[in-house]
Amino acid sequence: MATKESLLHRLTVHYTTSSSGYVTTPGFDGMRILPSIMNATYHLILPKHHVGMLSVRFQSTRFHIRFQGAVGKIFKTFYLPRVFKSSLVITASYDKLVEIPRGFKLLFSFHPVTKAPLFKMENAFTPIFDCSGPRYASFKQHLHCNLDTECQHGEDEGEHCSFSPPGCDGHVGYQNKCFVLMKGYQQLGTGTDKLCENVSGTLA
Repeated sequence: MATKESLLHRLTVHYTTSSSGYVTTPGFDGMRILPSIMNATYHLILPKHHVGMLSVRFQSTRFHIRFQGAVGKIFKTFYLPRVFKSSLVITASYDKLVEIPRGFKLLFSFHPVTKAPLFKMENAFTPIFDCSGPRYASFKQHLHCNLDTECQHGEDEGEHCSFSPPGCDGHVGYQNKCFVLMKGYQQLGTGTDKLCENVSGTLA
């Protein structure tokens, strides 16, 4: 049985400038609850002689996003910014019979090849960007104040971020305390307190 086009769930696309914007699940900006079953796609077309940049600003747990480029490579959900060189098909799906809030917000921007973001790979999955020059202004929305240091010299994080009050050196502040995010430690063990002591802190 055919499904009426008006009943299909679509991804919503908003252009904030002529070369940047964001893609969201239906009702994201209105804080609406997502439908229990969803499978939607959007073809993000890259202009000629440009590269693109993507980043996930918000994503509900268990929501799946996939990206397929012109060469057929498929990327699973990611949180780090990515630079891409061909048009992408963005597929968003969720098939659990429970309601989940909101969905996701995916930022995108287009850059002339001669002014593309410069970066090097710290490892197979982590790009570190050169944010020291004028190009940074065109892609800083993908990196700015997200608790991940993604610029070579840390320009994207620091005391200028709204979550960091004076005295917290760019870390999160709450109720006159500063909190440092310790990455790479998923389980609390006997050595966790020692790790905190090494940075003159206590376990929160």
